[in-house]
Amino acid sequence: MEQEKNYLPDDVLQKAASNPVKPASFELEGKIVKIRPFHTHDKAETQRLGRILYEASSGRALGGYYGDNEYDAEKLIWRYMLNGPYANFDEFEQCRMIEIEIERTFVVFDAATDSPIGIVSLMNHSSQNLRVEIGNTWYVPAAQGKGANRETVYLLLRHLFEELGYRRVEWRCDNNNIRSRKAALSLGFTHEGVLRQHMIIKGLNRDTAVHAALNTEWPDIKTKLETKLSEYSSA
Repeated sequence: MEQEKNYLPDDVLQKAASNPVKPASFELEGKIVKIRPFHTHDKAETQRLGRILYEASSGRALGGYYGDNEYDAEKLIWRYMLNGPYANFDEFEQCRMIEIEIERTFVVFDAATDSPIGIVSLMNHSSQNLRVEIGNTWYVPAAQGKGANRETVYLLLRHLFEELGYRRVEWRCDNNNIRSRKAALSLGFTHEGVLRQHMIIKGLNRDTAVHAALNTEWPDIKTKLETKLSEYSSA
């Protein structure tokens, strides 16, 4: 007996058919971070932010929010990224400030000081399947371990699932990146497997760990993330 086909609801199919190729541009704000598009019509502002982010991710001591101590940028930021560290701003601009058609890059700001503290991208966008990846993510050391990433991902997931109607959001990372793999699980993503010999990055083999969160799982993930985020506000 032929199995009955379970077609998706009309509103889901309509959304999939009308979803733009490039991820939407939007701004989000929480208690710890603000998220704004990196690229806007104000090219001077994009350049200004780019230069701040380049300096802040270079390992140099900048003072203020970023701290007075130098740090190992390769170890704390760039080791498992697709590129970086960068010898100069021109290299940074070529690698980090050019968007492809199926990607949207956002700057993450500290909500209290409005200081740019990192980057997050919506990438590998499959518009017709309502699927996207949160990736190319990094934060300056001064923002690490303080809830910035947790709230950034929470705000993005909430917007993607509740406002934009996505069905699947992925988190992919180098399988050797233990910190990123642990972060994915703590954020509610499910580990689905490893793509072996998936990429060649900086002359090295990369096996890619794949994690995902589904819209059907979002209510439970949301509750757990909100509980964890409340611990930062009460600390």
